[in-house]
Amino acid sequence: MADNSPKAFRRAIDVLMAELHSLKTQVERNAAEFHKLLRDAPWKQYDAGVERQHAAADKCDSTPRQPSPVAPAPKDSKKTQKSANSATPRRPFGKRVGRWIKRIFLKKDGLERLGIAAGILYAAVTLIQWRDLRHNFKVDQRAWIGITRIDASLDPDKPTNLLVHVSNSGKTPALNARSNHFVECIPNGSSPQFGESERNATARSDQVPGSERILTHVNICYNPKRVRDVLDGNLALYVYGTIWYEDIFGDTHKTTFCNFYDRIISQMNGCPWHNTSD
Repeated sequence: MADNSPKAFRRAIDVLMAELHSLKTQVERNAAEFHKLLRDAPWKQYDAGVERQHAAADKCDSTPRQPSPVAPAPKDSKKTQKSANSATPRRPFGKRVGRWIKRIFLKKDGLERLGIAAGILYAAVTLIQWRDLRHNFKVDQRAWIGITRIDASLDPDKPTNLLVHVSNSGKTPALNARSNHFVECIPNGSSPQFGESERNATARSDQVPGSERILTHVNICYNPKRVRDVLDGNLALYVYGTIWYEDIFGDTHKTTFCNFYDRIISQMNGCPWHNTSD
């Protein structure tokens, strides 16, 4: 077990200081020997070398010199000065990108190119994973508006009302939820026109998670005779519409719905089309 007492720590410091002092002494000794070598240098050889250099210089001075040619002055000095001061034209962006790619991938050795390619691939994979993670988080946390059920009471002798139950099954509020919906009693075998428009949407409100609101249609088909025609199968009753809303992330979504009165089960049933959600 190591001794961590103050005395042991002090002893370790003393040993370290002694080693540093020994190292300092050795450095000073080596420096003294180096200065001694410089002091005892062979000066005679140095003087001989200097004399040879002077002799060579005297020989060069005795050789007749030729005059240096002088370049003629430029004809247009202003143009020459302008061209000298003008900056080099910048290459187009495409050529610059090509030079970057060449420097990165063609003027590097194999290991460098492999490392750069691996780094780029890693960055691309990381970016894709981050986008998938962000998308999954938004899908999990966003609002989801849908139709839970549609209630219709078809009785020729009573006021006929139709109730569309709209709920938010998401984890966050649906903002500015608005809808445009219709009820049609049309000849059997026909299809509705589906002419919803966001410009004509009504019932704007925010809807918190788990809440439900009801879209109400009163006195559908307008008169008892048309209601009886729906019950007898001469007319088809459709209710359809579109709901628009925003989630907390700023994205806009819409839900479409379509139901018809099914005489077999005597209640509303989903259409094979116009039932979507994004």
